[in-house]
Amino acid sequence: MAASASVRVRGLDGLIRALKEFPDDVAEEFVWELEEAADPARKEATTLMHEMVNVEPPYDSFRVGVSRSTKTVWLAPAWRRGGGSPRPEMAPHIRRRMERAVEQEREHIIDKIDDMLDRIADHHGW
Repeated sequence: MAASASVRVRGLDGLIRALKEFPDDVAEEFVWELEEAADPARKEATTLMHEMVNVEPPYDSFRVGVSRSTKTVWLAPAWRRGGGSPRPEMAPHIRRRMERAVEQEREHIIDKIDDMLDRIADHHGW
């Protein structure tokens, strides 16, 4: 993987631990919602990648995920390749664009996480 960018979510570990007391679908919904909250940063990173000359698929797409061990919601290039990148000179440019996308969308991501927590709490009667 060339690079990654992430948003640290305070209390994520405790939330996931608390969700273990509920049916599995609640925890799955929570993780899915976190990934959805990060989607604007994924889209923005894709847009920012198109600023570079000669960037074509698959190098213009990204993926998001949730790491329970590091308590982060992360953004990384969608492509994977064993043995290193075929274009290693792109790594710093990719990292800068991902970090800029996360920074530009940070408030939006935080708002979506707040809304998601409220929605899940209302739905499950917390």
